Amino acid sequence: MNLSAGDEITVVLNSTSGRLEVSAVIGGERYRVYQNLPPVPPLVATSSVTLNSASPDLWVYATYNQTAGAIDVRVKK
Repeated sequence: MNLSAGDEITVVLNSTSGRLEVSAVIGGERYRVYQNLPPVPPLVATSSVTLNSASPDLWVYATYNQTAGAIDVRVKK
C-alpha cells in the first residue's frame, strides 16, 4: 500500500485491552479497526507505530521475555 502526503496509519498492540488497534486517515477519510487477540500468548507491553508517506514500513518483533514468562510481541519502525 502506498501512502500519500497527509495519509497516516497507527498500529497499536494494546497489552491492557488485549487487542490490535488500527486507526487511519487515508484520502481525508478516517477509519478504525479493533481486533481482540487470543489470550495466549499474552502481550507483555503496549507498543505502537505510526506510518506515513515518509515512513511507510513497520516490523513485528516477537521475542521470549523470560522475566514475564511470555512472548513479547511489539511493532516498530
